[in-house]
Amino acid sequence: MRTITAYGLEDPCSCVIIPNPTALRPDRHRDATMRARANGMVPDTHWKLVVDMNRENPLTSDVLVLARMERVRTPAANKPAPRSRVCIYCLRERPLSDYRKRDHVMPRAFGGFENSPTLDCVCDDCNGYFGRTIEREISRDSLEGLLRVYKGMKPASEAGDLRSKRSRLELNHEDPAWEGRHLVWAEGQGKPAASLVPQVGFPRRDGQGLVYVLERELADLSKPLPPEARLPGAGETLTLLSSSKEMTESLLGLLARRGISFQPTTHSEGHVVSVDGHAGVGIIGQVDENTFRYVGKIAFNYLAWRAGADFVRLESFNPIRAFVRHGTQVAYPLVRVVNEPILTTDSPDRRQTDGHLVMAMWSEDDEYLIGRVSLFNSLTYSVSLAATFQDVWRPMVTGHHFDHRSRRITMLVIARTGQGPDSAGLTNPI
Repeated sequence: MRTITAYGLEDPCSCVIIPNPTALRPDRHRDATMRARANGMVPDTHWKLVVDMNRENPLTSDVLVLARMERVRTPAANKPAPRSRVCIYCLRERPLSDYRKRDHVMPRAFGGFENSPTLDCVCDDCNGYFGRTIEREISRDSLEGLLRVYKGMKPASEAGDLRSKRSRLELNHEDPAWEGRHLVWAEGQGKPAASLVPQVGFPRRDGQGLVYVLERELADLSKPLPPEARLPGAGETLTLLSSSKEMTESLLGLLARRGISFQPTTHSEGHVVSVDGHAGVGIIGQVDENTFRYVGKIAFNYLAWRAGADFVRLESFNPIRAFVRHGTQVAYPLVRVVNEPILTTDSPDRRQTDGHLVMAMWSEDDEYLIGRVSLFNSLTYSVSLAATFQDVWRPMVTGHHFDHRSRRITMLVIARTGQGPDSAGLTNPI
């Protein structure tokens, strides 16, 4: 038997599976514990991690480390109730009156859940900043924001509130005359439906069809036409798509402001050819810094919920903290898109749930802490929570499924599917 002490844990853990016994790192633990005591960071209540090194996995030949958390209480001192708290983002100590609002681990824009986890360690200034900036922006203008309407989380009547800077809908059609035309979400019989909008089609430079430019994009004279579009040559035409004579005149006026002379020659009306009333629609998304900051915030909040506020206040988390709060970049990517789904039983073309998935765990070498986030189980983002962890090591393998349909939150379980370093993953128990 071997015993180490892990500080700052708020929830007991009955059994933890650690793939690598050497990851306990007693030397690192000892050094970090001494620093913690010197700085007065050791709490009155902590946990002992009692480790049994002699168990074997009945499913594989791997040696497992089974650990149990035992609570140890030191004699309580008569301490006054705290009057202040340190925010996990700005790291400023503020009075409790500056923590009137609670920050949701899973943003409310992506569902209301039973017993939804919230944090009381994000100050009102940081909470308000996020609500005014990246949370508002990404919930209305991103691939995931579009999916809010498609999944019925946002009323179809509010579909017009969505923007299309980071995401757009395009018509996928076998007829080149319709392929690539822009669409927007609209309400159709109380349900979200895709609708064509005013736009102009320019010849593509590669000669393959047309590039469509929306009315509002034409109106912004500070921006040139898309690089793949070109002006029509002799004998070529532009294609205008409008729903009224007034809209056609408006599009002609916008072309004239750009110095493009256009004289209508033919006019046609009709509907998109469909099968059983349906036509293919493609959702095209673009990720940028604010998308990454938004996803990083979900992962960081999730870690604060699972490991406690004291843990995420550690210096090791300063890079992701500064990136989420201020957009501060470092020499390595803090958030990136990865091709692998979070659930081991999923594949790129098959997903067993369209709920949100969030997890946090150590890397294979136990050197850095990573998070994974997938809203609607669509794109998967990998988040570097701590690239080089220099504090008290603790076991960390945790994941949750946020089911926006049932509003339930369930814990994911660890599954080992075979031999080798890549055989461990998460699976959905429901």
